[in-house]
Amino acid sequence: MKKLLLLFLFISYCSVSFTQNFPALKPQHKKILLASGMKIPLPTWLPDGFTLDTLEIKINKAIPVQDKILYVQYTKKINDSTWQSIMVEAGFDGLGSMDYKSESVSSVVGKIEMYYQPYEETDGDKKEKLEDVVSTEWFNVNKTAFHVFSIVTMPGGEFEAVGDEDEEENKYHYKPVSKDDFKKILQSLQIFK
Repeated sequence: MKKLLLLFLFISYCSVSFTQNFPALKPQHKKILLASGMKIPLPTWLPDGFTLDTLEIKINKAIPVQDKILYVQYTKKINDSTWQSIMVEAGFDGLGSMDYKSESVSSVVGKIEMYYQPYEETDGDKKEKLEDVVSTEWFNVNKTAFHVFSIVTMPGGEFEAVGDEDEEENKYHYKPVSKDDFKKILQSLQIFK
C-alpha cells in the first residue's frame, strides 16, 4: 500500500513539474493553437498585468504564402490611453533582417538576437536612438521563422496597433516594456505543444 501511494505521489509530481505553463492562455486558446499543428514559441513568463489580447491564425494550405498569418498578442493597460504590448509573430514570406547591434539571449528555443532601442548612424558621426525598435531577429522553430516584439508608438508615428484600425488616430499610446522584462520574456520562451 505504501509503495502504491509513493508511486502515485511520484507520478503526480512528475506530471505537474513537466506541465507547460503559459500565462494568459485559456483552454479555448490552447485548443486553437493545438489545432494549428504548428510548433509555436510562447512566453512562460510575462510581467504582471499582461493578458492575451489577440490570437490570429490563418495558415491553411489553401492560403497563399503571402496571406498567411500567425500571431499572439499580449497587452497590459497602463491607463485609459497607454498600453504595453508583446507580440509573437510567424513570418512566411519576404523576411528581412535588421542591421543594428544586437544582444544575444539564450532560450530553450535557441539563441535569439535582441534589439532594444538600438542606435542608428545618421548624418556623419551622429547616432540616433531608435526608441520604437524593441524586437528580435527572426529565429527558426521547426522550419518556421518567428520574432517577438513590443509595439511602440512614437508621437506623430504612423503605426497602428492590431485592432486599433477603426479607432481615432493617435487615441492609444503604446510604450515599450523594460529591457529587463523583454529579456526575461525571451528567456522564458518554450515551444507550445
